[in-house]
Amino acid sequence: MIQNNFLIVFSIIFVMGVQINFFFNSVFDKSAKKQNRFIYFLIFGLLDYLYLVIPISPILSLILQLLMIFSFAQSYQVEIKEKIIFSMFYGVLISLVNFISLYFFYTLYSVEFSFDPVNEHDQIAYT
Repeated sequence: MIQNNFLIVFSIIFVMGVQINFFFNSVFDKSAKKQNRFIYFLIFGLLDYLYLVIPISPILSLILQLLMIFSFAQSYQVEIKEKIIFSMFYGVLISLVNFISLYFFYTLYSVEFSFDPVNEHDQIAYT
């Protein structure tokens, strides 16, 4: 279970935090950052932990994902309309990346590689 692997979950949260920080820095500009952003990182980390560990329905997962992204967007001093638009945009980008990566993992997992020493030259034809 992923709940027992805190190091893996923490590293995923860290990578997602770096990605979302890079995205919002490039969209909103670094000068729009609020002074004390530590609380927003904590809220993001807590919501991200819940998103990764708790199995919930797809609708609640989507709501939690958007809430997680929007909570991080609160650490910038821009209009609320821009925060909502770019939070939804980032959610769509992450969903597309998730679907593509799941497709690749499913494709790689479904291919069976077998090694037959007699027909070593025909190995590529069967995969």
